[in-house]
Amino acid sequence: SALVNAVYNGADRELVTRLMAGLESLVMRNALTQSRQATLYFYANTPKIAHRIYQNGLSKPIVDNLLRELSDSDANPDDLSALGEDTRKWEVPNSMKKNELISAFYALEGLIWGPYGSGQYSRDTRLIGSLMPPLDFSDYVRLTRNWGYGEEVYGQQKTSFTIGNMFLLTGPATAIREENEENWYQPNLRILDFKARSAAMALSSDPFLEVTDWRDVHIKNRTEKLVELFEERFPQDCDPLRPE
Repeated sequence: SALVNAVYNGADRELVTRLMAGLESLVMRNALTQSRQATLYFYANTPKIAHRIYQNGLSKPIVDNLLRELSDSDANPDDLSALGEDTRKWEVPNSMKKNELISAFYALEGLIWGPYGSGQYSRDTRLIGSLMPPLDFSDYVRLTRNWGYGEEVYGQQKTSFTIGNMFLLTGPATAIREENEENWYQPNLRILDFKARSAAMALSSDPFLEVTDWRDVHIKNRTEKLVELFEERFPQDCDPLRPE
C-alpha cells in the first residue's frame, strides 16, 4: 500500500504513527458502537487516500487533511454514547474471544504485545468475560436470588450484556470456564477470580473490583466511565496523537 511504501521510503515515522492512530480511532469508534460505516468508508476511499500519499508523499499537511476528513466523515459517530445504552447487547461466545472488545481494552490499557487472532501467540491473548452472569431466563430463579440484576429482570434492559460487565481476562478459556461453573452463583468468589485474572488493568479493572458485591449499579457506573475512557483513547477528531 501507499502507506507501507511511505514507511520504507523514509517518511517521518511520527507522521505514519499519527495517521495510523487516526485510522484506528475511526475503526474502533465504529466497532464500539457496532456500526459498519467505517468498513464502507474505507472501501470507498482507500484508493483515493493511497493515491494522495503516493502522489504527494506523507507530509504534515497531508496527515492533517486526512485526519480532518476522517473526523468529518459520516462514518465517524458523533460520540460513543451508544456504547452505554442498556439495550446494547454484547454476546460473548463460549471461546470468550470477542475481538473488537479485546482490541479496545488492549488499546485502552496500552498493552504492547498483541492481541493475536491466530498463530503461536494467540493462546496468550487475553479474553473477554462477563462478571455478572448474563441473565438467562431459563435459570431465572437461581440467578436473581444471588445477583442484583435490577430492572433487567423485567426484560426492558440488557445490563448484564453491556460493556460495563465485560472484563479483559488472562486465560486459558478452559480454566475460566471451570471457575465459572464453580462460582456462577457466588458474586464474592467470582469477583476474586476476575480480580486475579485482570490484575494490573489499571484503567478498566483495578478501580472497579475493590468490592464484595457486583450489581446493576456497579455495571452502569463502570459503563459510564468506560465510555469516557474510550472517548479519550479514540477521540472524535480521530487525532489522538495531535502535536501540541
